[in-house]
Amino acid sequence: MTPSTVDPETASAWERKLDVPVALRSLRLPENTLKYVEACVEVGRQMEIPVIDCFAAHTRAMKGGVDVGHLFSDGVHYTAAGYNVSFDR
Repeated sequence: MTPSTVDPETASAWERKLDVPVALRSLRLPENTLKYVEACVEVGRQMEIPVIDCFAAHTRAMKGGVDVGHLFSDGVHYTAAGYNVSFDR
């Protein structure tokens, strides 16, 4: 199971609220997460095990008009709707 995409605006607001060091805040970007996703998919391919691509599922849902705020409670962690998108994938 890959990590999902993130909502950078909401995640950034939470990080500021929680006083996360500025140097760590840029790690919560979809393009950084995508690198990890690609590695997960490749390892699954090499080991011949199925991989649930939550990043792709959530990205498709958002491109299809699902509000990102509906999928994530804080920009990173799923809401019930976010879990449903992963499950329905």
